[in-house]
Amino acid sequence: MSKIVYNNDMKNNDIWDDTALIQMYEDSMSDKRRTASSTTNAAHHKWKIGERCMAPFYEDNLWYPAQITSFDEANQKVEVLYDGYDCSDWVLISDLTEEVEAEYFEEDTDSQVESKPNVDVKTRVAAPQPSNEEYPSTSRPLPPFAPPPPPMVLSKLAPPNEVEALSSMLMSWYMSGYHTGYYQCMNDTKRKSNSK
Repeated sequence: MSKIVYNNDMKNNDIWDDTALIQMYEDSMSDKRRTASSTTNAAHHKWKIGERCMAPFYEDNLWYPAQITSFDEANQKVEVLYDGYDCSDWVLISDLTEEVEAEYFEEDTDSQVESKPNVDVKTRVAAPQPSNEEYPSTSRPLPPFAPPPPPMVLSKLAPPNEVEALSSMLMSWYMSGYHTGYYQCMNDTKRKSNSK
């Protein structure tokens, strides 16, 4: 089942040349850069106080939904209040992006919750089981239902475009091939050393 990945007897023209794959990746990355610079940039957007946006939190370099509370035109900064955290920070205007589909997701979640029947959420403890004297249980009884899932933060981020998806797919294929070859080479080397 194993195929030869590399053989010392191979000639240079027999070895797979991945320049075409690398060129496709570089082309897709340059297309991505071009489309990113040509699309609506947040720096060209005229932001207003009270407007919703996605703003970076510089301490963890992640993006969060926020609301603009004030401007500092001289330094090209805005003060934003992060949703759900009750903390504000000054952010560069050029770092802001438009909030996409966040309100739709939240409204959809609220309507799903309202459509469910009322459930008494008091935790009920399961009936005690006969215990084994030799091995006493150290765990607590489980609640009869699972906790709700965490909020979907990723759905609030901007959806990836087709070029970005293609770039990610190509890189994934390339890396998968690399690691597959590396793994096969390690196994072949181990097998050869064991057989000697």
